[in-house]
Amino acid sequence: MWKAQQFAFVVDRGRGALQVLSVRSGVSLLKTIHLGPLKDQPAMFVDESRAVLWVRGDAQLMRFDLPSLQGSGRWPLPADAQGASLEVSPSGAVTLYAAGKSFVIESRFVAELTPALAPS
Repeated sequence: MWKAQQFAFVVDRGRGALQVLSVRSGVSLLKTIHLGPLKDQPAMFVDESRAVLWVRGDAQLMRFDLPSLQGSGRWPLPADAQGASLEVSPSGAVTLYAAGKSFVIESRFVAELTPALAPS
């Protein structure tokens, strides 16, 4: 949910799509964004202070600018990071947590932290 604009984000795994809904006065579909095949439940985080939506799909981490919903970054995920939970710190740093491992975004890929940091 993006409270400032009263947008809700819903993933349709069967279609591999992210649906953006306006919930301001009723519910209406604003946009559908193709994410690709999805077997697992994706993770999402709305970073309102930076106007960014983060979505972790099965094999990639995606960033969308708000309110345009234009894709502004994609990072392939290593196998160990697939299905990871997603956390964004107050500084805007993104960390993924899965199976006792932590992963952070580097410029072009998602890298494992060693040693792994536990979520706070």
